[in-house]
Amino acid sequence: MRVLIRTPKLVLYAQLNNTLTARQIFHDLPCISAVRIAEGNAGVYFDTTINAVAMSNTSNVDVGDIIYLPEAKQMGIVMQPPSEANEKTYFFQSRRALIGHAVISPNDFWSKVLPGVSLTVEVAPDEDPSDTSRRLSQSEIDSLIRSLRPGG
Repeated sequence: MRVLIRTPKLVLYAQLNNTLTARQIFHDLPCISAVRIAEGNAGVYFDTTINAVAMSNTSNVDVGDIIYLPEAKQMGIVMQPPSEANEKTYFFQSRRALIGHAVISPNDFWSKVLPGVSLTVEVAPDEDPSDTSRRLSQSEIDSLIRSLRPGG
């Protein structure tokens, strides 16, 4: 399930996971909100009106991960992995579900996204919102087959 994340200066494609939470969010898109910056530039987050079920609490996140904060009905994009310096911030202390990933350069992102700018998350134009089945690319299929082979 591909989504498009847009601000006035940024266009970013992301892949949502095939989880109940991600599927619920995908079906409730689009979402338009103002960008908020997490303490210590750990990431950005934004309000949604989406009330999705978050079945798990993810502790391991990395740069580019897209998270959903169910209590606040917010989504976020991680720009720095949790560390001793930032692990006590709201962004990392809140219960969160990992819902997807975007390949992103934090430096490029910060040069194009400022607090308060409008951010839109929507179904990618090449996606059919009624079809939530995930199709693997040929390279993903090849990689999966290699990993299943003995010694692979």
